[in-house]
Amino acid sequence: MKNLFTVVFFMSISLSSVYAQISSLEEFQTSYSDYFLENREYIHLQLSKTQLIPGENIWFSAYVYDLRSNLPNKLTTNLQVALFNNLGEQIDFKTFYINKGFGQGYFNLKDYPAGNYHIKALTNYMRNFKEDLAFIESFEILKNDNSKSELEKKYDLQLLPEGGHLLAETKNHVGVKLINNSGKGEYFTNAILVDSKNNTITDFKSNQFGISHFSFIPNLNEKYRVIIKSNSGKEIIKDIPKIKKTGVNLILNNNTPKSLFISFQTNKNSIENLSEEKFYFVVHQNGKYKIFEESFENHKLLKNIELSKKDLFPGVNILTIFNKKLTPITERMFFNSYDLKRLNVNSKVSSNQIDSIEVKLNNNFNKEQNLSVSVFPAATESYKPNHTIISSFLLKPYLKSRIENGSYYFTKGNENKKRFDLDLLLLTQGWSKYNWQN
Repeated sequence: MKNLFTVVFFMSISLSSVYAQISSLEEFQTSYSDYFLENREYIHLQLSKTQLIPGENIWFSAYVYDLRSNLPNKLTTNLQVALFNNLGEQIDFKTFYINKGFGQGYFNLKDYPAGNYHIKALTNYMRNFKEDLAFIESFEILKNDNSKSELEKKYDLQLLPEGGHLLAETKNHVGVKLINNSGKGEYFTNAILVDSKNNTITDFKSNQFGISHFSFIPNLNEKYRVIIKSNSGKEIIKDIPKIKKTGVNLILNNNTPKSLFISFQTNKNSIENLSEEKFYFVVHQNGKYKIFEESFENHKLLKNIELSKKDLFPGVNILTIFNKKLTPITERMFFNSYDLKRLNVNSKVSSNQIDSIEVKLNNNFNKEQNLSVSVFPAATESYKPNHTIISSFLLKPYLKSRIENGSYYFTKGNENKKRFDLDLLLLTQGWSKYNWQN
């Protein structure tokens, strides 16, 4: 039986013990470029609906995208699409024709009972890569009475230090995610960080996806925990991750439109070994990279860097810090919207009849295009996909974990809040989908 989901076990081992050691920057550049020599492609399916009544079919339009050229992948001709039930069991499979990066198809659902399902799409070419690049979206067949069964809520509280670890006696930035047993973020307004004597260090609340953050300076000999009271009144408690005595951490500020600010920090226990010792950080994306060399000179514990966003890559950038032996020690993703090219399509209703509507679309792009349209009443509950085509191609390829409502971050309106929320999302993702062990 084929399975939809792959279970990944994270082992607490030293990355340097499994990372293939690289001895020079030239070797690093060659190894990194070779890994991305063959371009990845990615898929987006636009579904007809995400909630269906019994007996309806599910239709889709398929787009296959070249991540490096940011254009449709014209080489792909076959797309493999499968349906899975909520247990991860494959229940249907078809191959669809793709022409110039575009295709379409449907599945007959008339014999399927009410419940949650998943649709997964990939190409044979994607199997050449170690990363899982398949597209997955969920949909639901409703009960005849349109009722939904409510599960008793259970919670998973995740505390995710920026860069992957906490460092004693320095300022640390910690991402927070509260997820319920439906896999969705749980909004909360009442959360505190306390020490072993229950003194409140700081308080915070989440955004609509149950994601938040806080900053504090940990004492190596102190115990800390986060206490969250959910909106249902349940108290969720979790100890913060282990605090490291020595090392380097980072705090990234991505709140301005033209500059990225990075603070590299160490502590007094580490500076004797690190002072004047060079380290590297690399900003990279799909085989493109920029390498920077830095050090904590003159026994200073803080190194502040400003980078111009026009010199970085549009979309998701991955920032990785390497020690002098070129072993990766920490990583952080951020989104660069500077010079991100998006085409606006203008629409106007030109004719509105009793049984039909005519809409005129125009833009200034003079190449062949494909357009998929799903039409619903304005207040519909039938179409709530996790991704639009923009989030599928600009965000999803780089992240390992599921993204709730990825389309939100790229819709118009309240751009400053959405930029802040997107950075919160990336703060809580940790290492990117691309594994340095590979």
